[in-house]
Amino acid sequence: MSEFVKLEVKDHIGLVTFARPPINAVNLDANRQVAEIFESINERDDIYAVIFTSEGKGFVSGSDVGDFSEFTDETLNRYEEANVRSIEAIYHCKVPVIGALHRYVLGLGVCFAAACDIVVCSDETFFGQPEVRLGSVGGTDALSDLMPEKFVRYMAFTGKYVGVAKIAEFGNIHSVVPHAELLDEAFGIAKEIAANWTLSVQAVKSAIIDLKKRDLAADFYTDCKYTHELLHHPQRNEVLDAYYAAKKK
Repeated sequence: MSEFVKLEVKDHIGLVTFARPPINAVNLDANRQVAEIFESINERDDIYAVIFTSEGKGFVSGSDVGDFSEFTDETLNRYEEANVRSIEAIYHCKVPVIGALHRYVLGLGVCFAAACDIVVCSDETFFGQPEVRLGSVGGTDALSDLMPEKFVRYMAFTGKYVGVAKIAEFGNIHSVVPHAELLDEAFGIAKEIAANWTLSVQAVKSAIIDLKKRDLAADFYTDCKYTHELLHHPQRNEVLDAYYAAKKK
């Protein structure tokens, strides 16, 4: 039984819902449960499309920053391995995954969104990669799945949050709708997909993945190696303290 992730199936459409109050931050257990849910879908024949969404204040606020100050090389490695497993489980899910995102999509949440095949957002959604404010590096490759390189650099260098209206201009967000219509929009797309022969759809997805020739683990670990370099710098704790202090205001 998953504490933070649930899967419901109706009319061959799976609804994966993440919920870890108060802000849907992802810790090691939550990461594992996301991975296990998506891996389990690959063992089933009754699901033709999946919607990935969250309950609560926003989609995903990123990795649980409460753990950042306690990181050692060993514990950081465990986090990175868990991140890679959950991202790959979404990306390599055998059926199309529709991300239905609301309000904040931050840090690891951007990686989850980028791993989805199709993304729909509520109109108050904003994206951010705030790792630079935490003395870390991460998710830059995921950002590049959603926007052009020069804008990726802006977001990665500043840690600023950017609204979905701007991100949608780049063409990788399928639709932006009022929050009350978000799941209806996602289910509408899922039903269009599920109306086709599921083995054909799965073959199309496999072909797309093969053609892209992505190595998600290698891409993610490229960012990670720079985080390890920053981990032992004497000024990193000052950066974290400043971030935590700003969050309390």
